[in-house]
Amino acid sequence: MLEGHSDSVTSAAFSADGTRIVTASEDRTAIMWDRLTGAPVAVLRGHSRPLTSARFDETGARLVTASLDGTARVWDAASGEQLVSLAGHEGFVNDARFDPSGGRVVTAGEDGSARIRDAETGDSLAVLIGPGGAVASAVFHPAGSQVATAHDHSTVVIWDAATGDQLFVLPESILEGQYTNLAVREMRFSPDGSRLVAAGEDGFVNVWDTGTGANLLNINTARRGITWVDLSPDGRRLVSAAYLAGGFSIWDVFDGAELATISLGSTINDVGFSPDGTIVATAGSDPAVHLWDAAHGEELAVLEGHTGAVYAVAFSPNGEELVTASADGTARIWNASIAVQGAGPGAAPGPIGLDPAGPWWVLAGV
Repeated sequence: MLEGHSDSVTSAAFSADGTRIVTASEDRTAIMWDRLTGAPVAVLRGHSRPLTSARFDETGARLVTASLDGTARVWDAASGEQLVSLAGHEGFVNDARFDPSGGRVVTAGEDGSARIRDAETGDSLAVLIGPGGAVASAVFHPAGSQVATAHDHSTVVIWDAATGDQLFVLPESILEGQYTNLAVREMRFSPDGSRLVAAGEDGFVNVWDTGTGANLLNINTARRGITWVDLSPDGRRLVSAAYLAGGFSIWDVFDGAELATISLGSTINDVGFSPDGTIVATAGSDPAVHLWDAAHGEELAVLEGHTGAVYAVAFSPNGEELVTASADGTARIWNASIAVQGAGPGAAPGPIGLDPAGPWWVLAGV
């Protein structure tokens, strides 16, 4: 019998075709779930310490997990079999991601390095040593030609993904007198790869030209503790969320105009756009998940059911569902479209007869 998570669930992600979900937990396992039935498909065991992330490749054929045990691991998504263990970091692995082709994996380490590996053999292709301090995240360019790494000391570095050569060192706080020793936590390449958006704990969000390294936009959000950022699918808007300040803002990527700002009474752990760019979801220390209109910042729905902090939120590829991961040891799949329409009289029933405002499935212990 497949067992469910026995500790906090720290991340959740859909496969590209939306048929599977993978969750990562502090119980040292990741679990693949069938999105339609809510049944566990495979439990990925092998890490010796809590997991920090789990993600599918673009084909859905493989997964990569990252852990505080200092390794990342690649798994077969059909069988749950471990294919390769990626060792080498001295300390926690904070993040691991495939390149767009699925042929390479980049890992971000607490030891101040990022490493590019062959996803099939585990062979080292490049070791990216930055300006010092932990690497919180590392992301591939949409074309796979570059890797961006986020560092302590308010710095982002863009690297040539083929050679490992350093292309640009981007100071996050570029205005005189700003904080200079706070971490950059989150980055996103624009869909066309021409821009990189980075958010730091100094309260600044910057937009960079990936061809020249020029700073295109510097936004002082006036919220120290910016730890999450996401780009709309059309690349025209960004949302930044402040963990410490408990709020988020939506900005125009091209002129820096603030389109909406919301202050909450709780910290924010994750934020993200729906695939069509019309909804922003936020998750935090409040067990409820909130859905917002991305154009005006109006609250559309509150998804209640978790009993602990919510660490991660992600839309399905078609935007109809939402998966959330919580400290209560569960992940939940919600019908996002029904939730936004409302659960009042005359609302369409949930697809499996549940309260339309509630989850389709609770991915708990089984």
